[in-house]
Amino acid sequence: FVMWAAAIIALRCLGPRRATFFAGRIRIKSDKSESFRLPRYIWKLRCLFMVLGISVILCSVALVGPGMTSIDNVAYSARKLNRDISDITTQGLLITDSISRAKTNLERLNVDQLMDVGSKCPVFLNNSVVSNESLTTIMTEIKSEIDSLKDYMEENDFN
Repeated sequence: FVMWAAAIIALRCLGPRRATFFAGRIRIKSDKSESFRLPRYIWKLRCLFMVLGISVILCSVALVGPGMTSIDNVAYSARKLNRDISDITTQGLLITDSISRAKTNLERLNVDQLMDVGSKCPVFLNNSVVSNESLTTIMTEIKSEIDSLKDYMEENDFN
């Protein structure tokens, strides 16, 4: 379309002397009876010009058509990508909230009282199912795991 408009403007600027009827005006000569009639070839040229103009428009539409499906695919992909990023952001916020709740719960947890269960619970000393040494070992392992988790949470600020 831009090329077509540039060609028409250029021919109009050249004028009817240089571009004749392509400038948009034709010179009509009068015949012997002093009447003015358009030459017969003008109608053929006008029809040809209309057919060529319509073909340029149709070719433009034909070239734009496949591009529109590509634009539609890009728009769909962009919407899907936006939805995926939104979901990932939501999951990240949920994970951050879970970590801060775990950090709060770890701070409230008193593992030293668990280690003193032998002195405060009389059933612990007379346990017939599991030996006192294995319970003490298990509680020591739990204490070391919880302490290492507390240290990790303090080193990494998840807030």
